[in-house]
Amino acid sequence: MRELPKEIPLFPLQRCILVPGCNLPLQLFEPRYLQMYEDLPSAPKVIGIIQPRNEVDSSHPDLYSIGTVGEVIEARTLPNRRYAIVLRGLQRFHLDFEVQNQDVLYRKAVVSYDAFSQDMADEDVPLDRDEFFLLLEKYMKQKKIKIKIHNIKQIRNFQIVNILSQALPFTTVEKQSLLEVHTHFERMEQLIAMLTMETSQYGRISDDQDRFMN
Repeated sequence: MRELPKEIPLFPLQRCILVPGCNLPLQLFEPRYLQMYEDLPSAPKVIGIIQPRNEVDSSHPDLYSIGTVGEVIEARTLPNRRYAIVLRGLQRFHLDFEVQNQDVLYRKAVVSYDAFSQDMADEDVPLDRDEFFLLLEKYMKQKKIKIKIHNIKQIRNFQIVNILSQALPFTTVEKQSLLEVHTHFERMEQLIAMLTMETSQYGRISDDQDRFMN
C-alpha cells in the first residue's frame, strides 16, 4: 500500500463524501481553496474531503472525524483563476488534530490511516441486481432524479454500491454513515436499508434484505 502524507489540507464539503476508489469532480474558486490547490506539492497532490457536522453556514465548522484523502488525477485551469479538478479516492483517514497555521486561509490536519487498511480491497458483494435496480428506479422516481443506470450496470457490484453511496442525495448524517462502515458488504446493506426506508411510503417493500443477495 502506498504511503500517504500524515499532514494534509482539508476541504470540508456539506452532503459530500468521497468513497475510496471513486472519483469526485470539483471546481475551485474560493480564495482559500485556490490557495490550497496552488500550495499542493508536485506529488502527491492530495486533499482530504470531509463533512462538516452540521449544516449551519460557518467559515470554520466542526468536522466529522473520518474523511477520505483523494489524489488529483485531472486538473484544468479555467478563466479568472479558477480550477476544475478530479479527485480519486485513495483511503479513508481519521482526523487526529488540526494544524493551527495563521499563514494560510485553508485548514490542515494531521491524520492517521491505520484503521482503514482494507479500503482498496476489491472483493465483490452478493448484490441481487434485478431486485436492487427495481428499488433504485423507484427511489429515483420518488426523488425525481436521473441516473444513467445502463452505465453503472457495466461495473462490479461493490463499485455500484460505492458510486451510488457517494452520488445519491442523502443527508449529511446518512452519507457519513455510508462512509464510515467497515466493509463493502456493510455499505451494501446500509444502502439497501436507506433506499428501502425512503421508498417504503410509496408501497410496501419487504424488510427481508436477504432477497437482495444471491
